[in-house]
Parts: sequence; C-alpha cells; structure tokens
Amino acid sequence: MANNRFGVRLVCGVGVLVLACGGKSLRQHDGASDEPGAGSAGESALGGSSPGGSSPGGSSPGAGASGDAPEGCSVSLDDRVDVSVTPRADPFLELMALKFSSSFVADQAIYDRFVRDVKAIREIEPALLNVGYFAPDDGRTLMLRVEPSTLARMRTGEYHEWDCLNRALVVTSTEFAEGALVPYAQLTLKGTYNLKQLATKYAALEGVKSAEPSFGGGDGPTICVTREGPTWHYVFDEAYGDCTAGCIEHLFLHFSTDASGTVNALGIPSAAERATYANDEACR
Repeated sequence: MANNRFGVRLVCGVGVLVLACGGKSLRQHDGASDEPGAGSAGESALGGSSPGGSSPGGSSPGAGASGDAPEGCSVSLDDRVDVSVTPRADPFLELMALKFSSSFVADQAIYDRFVRDVKAIREIEPALLNVGYFAPDDGRTLMLRVEPSTLARMRTGEYHEWDCLNRALVVTSTEFAEGALVPYAQLTLKGTYNLKQLATKYAALEGVKSAEPSFGGGDGPTICVTREGPTWHYVFDEAYGDCTAGCIEHLFLHFSTDASGTVNALGIPSAAERATYANDEACR
C-alpha cells in the first residue's frame, strides 16, 4: 500500500497508523544541545567548496550584535530588532518559534512558551526527551548565487556591499564554490534566523543573483504545533528507522497546553486531530 502523510504504513505485515511530519536535516549549532535532527549541511552542499574560515570581506566572529547598520549601507536590517538575543539556549525550539514570529528573529514570548511547554510535556512523557523540532533549514547557513566577478571580489575582500549585513548578523565564516555551474558563497551566521526573510536582503545586493537557505535532506523525529488562542497543541512524532530516506516507523502523541502551563495529555491523535493538528504548516 502506498504511503501518504495521513495514510497507513505497513510495517512487518502489521498496519500502523502514521502521521508524517517531515523536515530537513540540520547543521549542528556550535555548542547546541544534542537534540535529534541535527545533520550536516556543510561543504558538500557547495559542490566542492574551499575549506571554511572567515572571508577577508566578511565580518569576523564577535562583530556587532545589533540590527543597526552604519550610514550609507545600501541594504540594512530593521534597527528595531535586537539580534543579540540569538542564538538562544535551545536552537531547535528557537527554529520552531521562528515559524510563528513576524520578524527574522524569533519572538521571545513564543520561544519562552515553547521552552516551558515542551519541558512540561517531557516531564510527563520522558520518552520524548529525544524528540525535537526538525526544521526545513538550520537557521544560520545562507547560500548566495553570485556573478563570477562578484565571487572574485568576495574572495579577495574587495566586495563591500555585504559588509553592513554581515556585521549586523555576525557572520562567523564564509565558504566559496568556484567550480560549480554557478558560483556560490555560503555564509554561516552566529545566530538563528528566519533565513527566507534574510535571503531577500542578500538577494538585493549588487552582483548577487539569488539567495536561499542551505537545505539539507532526510527526515526525523519532530514536533508539530498549532495554536488556538491560549490553547496550543503539540503532536510529537517519535520517528525512527532509515530516516535519511524517510523514516519507516512513527509513534505520535498529542498534548495541549493552556496559558498557565497546564498540560493535557491527549494520547494518539484521532483522524480528525490528524487533519487539524498535523499538516505541512503545523509540522514544517
């Protein structure tokens, strides 16, 4: 029988109800927790990049941690956003909070509630300790498709159009790919951000053809979230078994929380709950 997001998967001859909440592999954050779902999105994604390290034209680690940009910048960030708050202690819950935040930085109140709720749920169900959010990107690695002449200037430190963004976001390393059909520059940021929003900023720079998050692949355990006013719903997908190709088995548990932090354990999701609480928007 063919598998689908809310269909039936046959495992060892036994029909098992499944609910797929896919994602992309993550590049592990420096000093991050060992939550599941962390993978590699490193040099292989560039199709043969040069070894990492700070670019002469990029910001050095520890540069300014504010959204403010110097005068004269052609492209800058919203100076009302404080980027010094990121990265937070749990990068995976920070990535989950970004889905529900309007800015390119996760909303602190949303992140704090996720930390509180997920901690309380795991205290009730300790087996979920190793189930974390499996995001579509790592929140910190951007790929820029650039003109060959632009790449040459980036490598030699003569490209200054990105200096304002790199300084504000604290770029910790840059890597380049000259042998690809289209040259690429890969930026690794100190914090965790909504990369799709930041990509529009970099794509507006001179000599940059396009910008996008550096995507990974595969599947893994994840947390699906929907919100109904003060009531937030969490569906934990304890997926396992050949997750590189798409996890073979899934175990789903549904919880809700209220504004006070009270957890309601709702068990295995019903068909109606699957349709309401576990969809692409909720899980990705």
